[in-house]
Amino acid sequence: MMARLMELDTDLARERKILDSKSMQVNQLEAERLERSEERNALETELKDFEEKNRDVVTRDTKGGKGLADLKRIYAEQIQSITRQRDEERERGKKTDLKYRMAKKKLEQQYLDAREKFVPDFNSLAKLFLGPSRSLFLRTVPEPRCILIRQKAAWTSLTKHRRDR
Repeated sequence: MMARLMELDTDLARERKILDSKSMQVNQLEAERLERSEERNALETELKDFEEKNRDVVTRDTKGGKGLADLKRIYAEQIQSITRQRDEERERGKKTDLKYRMAKKKLEQQYLDAREKFVPDFNSLAKLFLGPSRSLFLRTVPEPRCILIRQKAAWTSLTKHRRDR
């Protein structure tokens, strides 16, 4: 009988260990379940807040595909808006480019007019300043530069200038 009691005692100790480990596992699982449910609740509230803030895009009523149709309509409106803005920017760029070209032509013409006026005036002033014996003239080259050349040495200075380029 003593052997039977010892055997039952070892069986009871073994079952108690199994029961304790199982109860610990149940407690751990319960704690995990509570954490997960709290996390789920927090995510649900975040989702509700997001949906309330973005009601235009997010629709909860998806019966018959109405939510997708609304989303498609919103995307179409956004595409039209972006296309309209792009076209407006293109038009503004064309107008700016046209204004720039007109201003450039105007400045070029003003430069040519000033050069036409300056060269003869300079030649006459140089003749007045240096006298009739020293004949000087101002010669323009294709670039926007002018060269003062004595007539006697005109060809040597001009060829030297062309050589120095």
